[in-house]
Amino acid sequence: MQAKDYAPTMLGSALSGTLARLPTHPLDTLKARLQTLRAGSMAAGARPPSALELLRTIARTEGLRGLYRGLGVTLTLGPFASVLYFTGYEGSRDALKRALPGAPAALSHLSAGLIAEALSCVLFVPVDVIKERMQVQGGRPAGAGTTYYTGTVHAITSIYRGEGLAGVYRGYWATVGSFGPFSALYFAFYEAAKAAYLGHAGPEAPRGAAQMPFWASLLSGASAGAAASVLTNPLDLVKLRLQVQRGGAGLDFGYTGLIQGLRRMAAEEGLRAMMRGAGTRVAFHTPTTAISMALFETCKDAVATSMGRR
Repeated sequence: MQAKDYAPTMLGSALSGTLARLPTHPLDTLKARLQTLRAGSMAAGARPPSALELLRTIARTEGLRGLYRGLGVTLTLGPFASVLYFTGYEGSRDALKRALPGAPAALSHLSAGLIAEALSCVLFVPVDVIKERMQVQGGRPAGAGTTYYTGTVHAITSIYRGEGLAGVYRGYWATVGSFGPFSALYFAFYEAAKAAYLGHAGPEAPRGAAQMPFWASLLSGASAGAAASVLTNPLDLVKLRLQVQRGGAGLDFGYTGLIQGLRRMAAEEGLRAMMRGAGTRVAFHTPTTAISMALFETCKDAVATSMGRR
C-alpha cells in the first residue's frame, strides 16, 4: 500500500480523536485525581473518596473548569498524536501481514498495537505530562515553592524551563510500557470482535473501510477498551504518578521507573492500591474507545468514498 492510500486513515483519526475526547475528558480528570491518592496521605482509618464523591467535590470547589483542566493541549496536539497512532497501527499491521503471511492474525494485531504506541508516544507523552499535571493540581496553588500552572502555555514553558526536555518527556518508557500492552490488547480484542461480526454477518456484511455498521464498531470498541483498561490499570497508575511527580501539585512518589514504582506501591500501599481508579479508567476508556473507533471507521470510509477509493 502506498503512502497516499493512508490519507483516509489520517483524516479519520484526526477527526475521531478530537470528537471522542470532548465529552469524556472529565472522566479522565477524575481518574488522574483518584490515581494520585496515596494511603499515607489520608488520615488513619480514612478511605479514599469514591469517584462520585470526588466529582461532587471538584464541581463544588472548582466548577466545570476543574473537570476540563488540560483539555487545551489535548485538543491542540491530540489530533496529530492520533494520526501517528492509527496510521502507525495500520501501516505496521499491513507490513507484518505481508512479511508473515502464515502467522496468526492476532500476532500482527498485538505487535502492530505495540509499534503504534511507541511511535505515537513522541506526541502523546508531552500531551499527557502537561494534561495530567494540570488535572491533578486542583483549583488553587498548593503552597509556597510549588509551581501552579495557570494554562497550557504556562505549563509547557514552566516544565521546559524547570526540567528541560526530559521533563516534557517524563515517563516516556513507562508510557510505552503501560500503554503498549493496552494498545496491543485493545487492537487484538477489537479486530477479533470485528472478525466475529463479519463472520456472523457473512455475505450480508456491508462493504467499505468500516466493514461494520456504526453500532457494531461502537460495541466492539467499547468492549475492547473496557477489557484492556482493567488488565493494564496497575501499569497506567504508576505511569501517571511518574509523570506528575515534582509537578504542579507538589507530588513526589519516589518512583524511578515502571517496575520500581509497581514494587514500591505494592510495599507501601498494598496490592489493592494497584486497582485504584480502575472503575473510572474503564468509565473513561469505554466510551472514548467506542466513540473513537466508530467515528474513525466511519470517517475513514467517508473520506475514502469522497476520494473515489470505494
